[in-house]
Parts: sequence; structure tokens; C-alpha cells
Amino acid sequence: MLINNIGIFKPNTPLREKDLGELSREFNFNVFSPLALTQAALPHLAKAQGKGNVVFVSSINGKTQVPGAGNYCMTKAAMDMMAKMLALEESANKVRVNLVSPGPVATEMLWNLPGTEGKSMDDIRGMLGKGMPLKRIGEVEDIGRACFLLASEDSGYVTGMDFIIDGGATLLSFVHEEH
Repeated sequence: MLINNIGIFKPNTPLREKDLGELSREFNFNVFSPLALTQAALPHLAKAQGKGNVVFVSSINGKTQVPGAGNYCMTKAAMDMMAKMLALEESANKVRVNLVSPGPVATEMLWNLPGTEGKSMDDIRGMLGKGMPLKRIGEVEDIGRACFLLASEDSGYVTGMDFIIDGGATLLSFVHEEH
């Protein structure tokens, strides 16, 4: 089993002003690094006689546009397609490949969001959670359980799936006032 849980998010400038070197570094980190790790693991996973699997941790931001996060959205969208292509290609080797796409999760990454500077994680949980259908943000354990479900025998007939775990965030129509 390989779980690719990698991502870097920094609020950024609009894409028309984006430094291509910085964008390239973010693609290297968010897309090419997990691909390289997966390429190294695949020969070993193929030997697992149908039990080899890869789970990519992506983001709901790979499925939508978020002002100030264009580079993150682009890299996670690329990861989504990469995982689906690998699922198709590696099915011949009986290696399953799936995605977990979290919404907001209580990690240090949230301190990069506008309005969270200097706030405690509990304050951020409350601030973001009140706008969520389930009235909370995700915890690392929520994502871990989903990864292990997809990697388990209980999901032995699942490949190419994108398991969205976002507390209902994608059910909402977000309206952004700043453009």
C-alpha cells in the first residue's frame, strides 16, 4: 500500500501575475513528487497479487475555483487526473488506485488561509466549521480512516474512485465577493 499525502498551499497572486518558477515548484511538489514515489512503488505493488493499491490525498479544491488559490487548484486537478489514469493503466497489473479529496481539515495548512493569522486551531475550527453543513471541519483521523478503507480488502473492487470527504462543503454554493 502507498498513500500519497502531500500538498503545499500558499495563497497567491492571480495566475496572470504568477511567477512560472514558483508555479513549477508547486507542480513539482504537489504532482511530480507523488508520481515519482508511485512509479518507484508500482513494481512492488504489482507483485502483491491483487492486493497492491495506491491512495492519493487530493482536495475538493481540485474540482472548483478558489480565488487566490489558482495554483493549488490546478495542481490538485492534475493529481486527480493522474490518479485516474494510473487506475486505468495499472488495472492490468491488479493494482488499485484511488483518491481521497478532503475539504477543510484541521492541519497547519489552514493557517495559510486569509483571516486565520494568529488564531488558534480551535478558533479556526469554530470559524470554518460554522459554515459547514455538518458544523465542523475535518480532522486528520477522518481522512486517515477513508484512506485505510480504500486500501483495505473491503474496497477490493474499487479503483479510480474519488472519495470526497468534506463535511458537505461541496453541497454548498460558495459565493466569493472578491474577484
